[in-house]
Amino acid sequence: MRICFVNAKIILPERILSGSVVVEDGKIAAVRGENEALGAETSQIIDCKGLYLSPGFIELHTHGAGGHDFLDGSVAADIEACRTHMAHGTTALLPTTLSSTDEELLENLTNLK
Repeated sequence: MRICFVNAKIILPERILSGSVVVEDGKIAAVRGENEALGAETSQIIDCKGLYLSPGFIELHTHGAGGHDFLDGSVAADIEACRTHMAHGTTALLPTTLSSTDEELLENLTNLK
């Protein structure tokens, strides 16, 4: 599936570019300026209407979110913490634990897996 996000202010590491982002199979395939052609046939075009568009955020250190901690000891808590991060644009994260017993750490690592 190919999706084109058009008419966007694209957040790049070095600047903000007015243009389009082409996504193929869930991954960014191209970033194009305002006057550049979109290329191949597109399944869906989404008009961003001049709003900002950025890649997903990566959270490098988090103990949880939404009232849930990754040491709560349940898969449900882990899922809810991840859902909270997703709602705010995080697409990947590295769960962080606190000091605890070896047994608790192993149980929580198993839950996260």
